[in-house]
Amino acid sequence: MKKLTILTLPLMFATTLALTACQTSTMPTTATNHTGVTQAMKLPLTAANLQAHHWELVSVTTSEGKRIELPPFSDDHSNGRANNALVVKFLPDGQVRFLNLCNDMWGSYKLMNNTVVVSGIASTKMMCEPDLMRLEMLAPTTLEGQFALTGDTTDPVLTVTNSKQTSVFRPVKIHKGV
Repeated sequence: MKKLTILTLPLMFATTLALTACQTSTMPTTATNHTGVTQAMKLPLTAANLQAHHWELVSVTTSEGKRIELPPFSDDHSNGRANNALVVKFLPDGQVRFLNLCNDMWGSYKLMNNTVVVSGIASTKMMCEPDLMRLEMLAPTTLEGQFALTGDTTDPVLTVTNSKQTSVFRPVKIHKGV
């Protein structure tokens, strides 16, 4: 009987491994926390993940929960950009570019220890329509704070949070330009 148990255990272990190896699994894009609230899954904050998309600003909310109204964006796609909303692009050379503004705006970024630091933001200084000027004043603040990538690789969400506001970006297709 003892000899049978010694031979059976390795066989059962090998069978379990074989069956487990044949299973397919998918990464969930959400998780439920201890309070039962569903939350998006975190993605790795890597240069490749940041550079893979043009990031469109979809919302800015104050720390008190008040939504900051973004300027109305037209549906004119003649410049190749969706809705003319603020778009941010992280480039491989460490530059970050702000698109769809009246002025050119750029800066640099570094990714260290799962933290993104944006610095040296500069722009040209043309006078613009009041709504665009307001957006240009808001633009640099949308990249100040703690970065987080959530969702899944096909539909990620970039969130930047600081003590004053939370900015949310989603990938957007760009037809031409940067």
